[in-house]
Amino acid sequence: VLLVIMATLGVIIFRVASEAGNLLSEDPANNALYTSIVSSILNSAAIMILGFVYEKIAYILTNWENHRTQTVYDDSLIIKLFAFQFVNNYASLVYIAFFKEGVSENGMLGHSDWTDSCGYKDENGADQCYPMLVLQVAVLLIMKPMPKFFK
Repeated sequence: VLLVIMATLGVIIFRVASEAGNLLSEDPANNALYTSIVSSILNSAAIMILGFVYEKIAYILTNWENHRTQTVYDDSLIIKLFAFQFVNNYASLVYIAFFKEGVSENGMLGHSDWTDSCGYKDENGADQCYPMLVLQVAVLLIMKPMPKFFK
């Protein structure tokens, strides 16, 4: 679970750094779009890689536990896989939906200049994170089945 949190924080730090330094484009509007797309792709790749790695680790750990019955073995494996996959797949979406707006207003880790804005403003000038959430879900839906196409 800590690996998932670290991967999510890594993507957030990438977003903050690329938006602050206009790394991907000189135009701030294009930079926000490019940063959103690249960070969504990086996050999706991290989700798939961590899911693959943890599935292998979960089987090894469950075998190492040496359960007496197949039912107890299966229950232990299901709990491990479900807990990790849930956190792995939804951590970034929860961040965008519930925490990103606060980070865009107050800054990150007490630094007001380290902001992770959503890149979209409503008519009152407030950040709107809904388009970013839609982009993240769309990239996840496109990238998750990709490895199955190349088997």
